[in-house]
Amino acid sequence: MLWIYSLLLHIMTPLVILKLLWRSRKNPQYRRRIGERFGGGSSPEQQGGIWLHCVSVGETLAAVPLAKQLLHDFPDRSLTITTTTPTGSEQVQKIFGDQVFHQYSPYDLGWVVRRFLRRVVPDIIVIMETELWPQLIHQARSRNIPVVVVNARMSEKSRRGYARFQGLTANMLGGLTWMGIQYASDAERLYSLGLARDRATVTGNLKFDMRLPDNIQQHARQLRSLLGMNRPILLGASTHKGEDEELLQAFAQVLVSHPEALLVLVPRHPERFEPVVRLVEESGFEVRRKTAITKMLEPSIQVVVGNTMGELMFYYAVCDAAFVGGSLIEHGGHNPLEPAALAKAICFGPSCHNFYDICHNLVAEGGAVWIDGNKMLAKIWKSWLDNPATANQVGLAAQEFQRQNQGALERSVSTIKQCLDQAAMLKN
Repeated sequence: MLWIYSLLLHIMTPLVILKLLWRSRKNPQYRRRIGERFGGGSSPEQQGGIWLHCVSVGETLAAVPLAKQLLHDFPDRSLTITTTTPTGSEQVQKIFGDQVFHQYSPYDLGWVVRRFLRRVVPDIIVIMETELWPQLIHQARSRNIPVVVVNARMSEKSRRGYARFQGLTANMLGGLTWMGIQYASDAERLYSLGLARDRATVTGNLKFDMRLPDNIQQHARQLRSLLGMNRPILLGASTHKGEDEELLQAFAQVLVSHPEALLVLVPRHPERFEPVVRLVEESGFEVRRKTAITKMLEPSIQVVVGNTMGELMFYYAVCDAAFVGGSLIEHGGHNPLEPAALAKAICFGPSCHNFYDICHNLVAEGGAVWIDGNKMLAKIWKSWLDNPATANQVGLAAQEFQRQNQGALERSVSTIKQCLDQAAMLKN
């Protein structure tokens, strides 16, 4: 099965490159550093370290506590972080600078992966969530490089997809050294696909162990002073096309009873910054881009578009209530633990399968509210602005839920250390 997979991937490679070039029309970063995606590029100053693979912004941010702990616990080892998207790359460079070696992850072609491994020569490969690639695992196994997966999840929909290629999937899972899994339900789905029970542990979700930026309070005060110290701020976080319209309709209803309110929209992807600005203008609101704010916002400005990357936590820190995007469309939602860590009143739409257990448990614990559209969102937002104590109670419940479920980081790092020790013994 592996050779068939590899043949198909080689056939598809020209289409993949065309897709990169097509996406680069809106984000030129997609056509830069293409050689890295084929295993090229520079080499880390020190070989034989840890390779941590993420995908995009979400996985990269979730991996920050893990990466920082690895840097702390293994100061004599280099840390290579790979991502697949420019936004993920920007976050790595912004957060870690020259503390880590960063490149785009190599395409899962045998010769490409071999080329990358010859340059980096990792002692261990750590994969975030369930970014599983057959050639990567096969090539690592042939070199006795341990491969561990942390924060793994497996939805029922994904399980059915993997089950269609049972032989390839079972062989791939058999090549893993260890997998740390978020929930027991995820573990059962992975076991059904061929993962050995003695190579897996239900560790919990690494996202609960997120650490707030050290400078968050300072940035929050600065941002608040620009947006207005006394204005109630409603946040639409990580929004996608089709959601901003709903939020603007809800906000129009809120303005009837709270004309001083401010809506901040933070699109998930940078290529949507300008389209969202135009949408707000066409909807009849006074709008300002975040990058254009140099002094306290005029009271006449009703909507701010967050047109920068990497500042979402600062917006969460200053808002009075937050809608977590990717949930009013069929996307699966984004991470509600980020506003939870800051004790913010949270709401999200029905499409939350990316964070199914977290969202359901948050609601059950009183730390979040489901909404199904602009009318319900307007009702919730008005209720929280009318009763700040209620919003505060929801936020505190969310924060307590986040704190009570921490611990995956410690369990994951402990196992990574064991795998490194075992690999060292085999080499000797």
